[in-house]
Amino acid sequence: MKSELKRFSVTPSVVPADCESKISIRALDGWMLFYDDVTYEVQIIPADKNELPMDEALSLKGMEQFRETRKVQPKNGVIELTHFFKGEQQWNIRIRTFEHDKHELTTHQMNPKSFGWVMERPEQWSIVSVYSLKEDLYNRRALRGDLHIHTNMTDGDESPALTAATYRQMGYDFAVITDHYFYDIGQYAREKFDFKTDFLLPVGEEIHNGFGGHLHIVNIGSSQSVNEVFRENPERIKKEVEALKEAVDVPENVDEQEYLYRVWVYLEAKRYGGLVIFPHPYWNIEKVRWHVGHEMSMAILKDGLCDAFEIMGGGNAEENNLQTALYYEAQRQGVNLPVVGSTDSHTVLWDGNEFKASTYVFTENSNIKKAVLEGYSVAVEHQPDEKNIRLYGPYRLVRYARFLTDYYFPLHNELCASVGPVLRDYIQGDKSVKPLLEALEQRITDFENRFFGREKE
Repeated sequence: MKSELKRFSVTPSVVPADCESKISIRALDGWMLFYDDVTYEVQIIPADKNELPMDEALSLKGMEQFRETRKVQPKNGVIELTHFFKGEQQWNIRIRTFEHDKHELTTHQMNPKSFGWVMERPEQWSIVSVYSLKEDLYNRRALRGDLHIHTNMTDGDESPALTAATYRQMGYDFAVITDHYFYDIGQYAREKFDFKTDFLLPVGEEIHNGFGGHLHIVNIGSSQSVNEVFRENPERIKKEVEALKEAVDVPENVDEQEYLYRVWVYLEAKRYGGLVIFPHPYWNIEKVRWHVGHEMSMAILKDGLCDAFEIMGGGNAEENNLQTALYYEAQRQGVNLPVVGSTDSHTVLWDGNEFKASTYVFTENSNIKKAVLEGYSVAVEHQPDEKNIRLYGPYRLVRYARFLTDYYFPLHNELCASVGPVLRDYIQGDKSVKPLLEALEQRITDFENRFFGREKE
């Protein structure tokens, strides 16, 4: 977590682009405190679109000589700034003062030689950041979640309720349980989450052509189950797949039967309004072969047999690397498809797959399915043996998601972590903790509203 997140709060941290907004900056710790009788220098610097001229020598810091420096005084310990935030970008705000001697600690004054660097610290620039957004993105909620999860209702280890509770504890805003062969196992978690929360548990399933079937297709938000058709009416499917032979041109170098079944599954899921995701083509089955061959994978992406591609999955970095390369190759051939990240986790406790991938979606009215279909999603990779978080998707969204990864989600995740132990007690039968649980959930909501400037007047 960036140190400035513990030293300052900025409200709001996301503002509309191309208009004037007021932000408030509060000091949280002794690194640099804001005193009403001290004047501070402030610079507001756009990270990208900079209209300042270069100096004649084109030196690295040439624009600095033309930068505006404001003189401001706090009110009740808060610096308030009004600025016209032009364009969609990150803004870095630098703050310093040379009047710190008014409030130096006595211990520092007694031995200025030893504490000189501390005494001079306010003279160094402290930096906080905000982000300005165009209207279409500014009006959307940023949610982090997982679109591909398994529980002990099929081949996972933990119950749907414990699985969902652990995802909430880990900072997720939604979790889609997509157990094999069965539809909406998430209902068994939802019935336990009978308290006020913004955490979402959408409907989902992982479609297979019968038990042990080769097809693995994630279906989210459909009104009915495609798996149920495979279980209850396989003869109907065979008949309809046979009819597709006359209507569908099967690409060369792919298995005809598999391709036609994939066409049927996609059409059936869309019939029920589902979001169809193509998952883990480079899953290494028994360490000898990929789950889906390259030609079939390209056919699925190019022929529109999915609505989104699981570019980041629960496999290892090598599998994700190949999936990324596949997506770039498909893009080179004209495919423009939303991407998502999911864990395909089968436990939330120990297997190493849990929480190594996720999806940021930018939603209207918290409609996750619609946001992905409209292309407002970013795939997130966070391998457990690495500190770095990698983002994949449209450039515009990745830039914004990078800001949220650095400045929003670390604090959001801390609040979610405080919910975890209480939520586990609640789903295991301790209803006495409900007021505390709802209060902790409300803290998450309140922080989101402050960060994105949605506080009610």
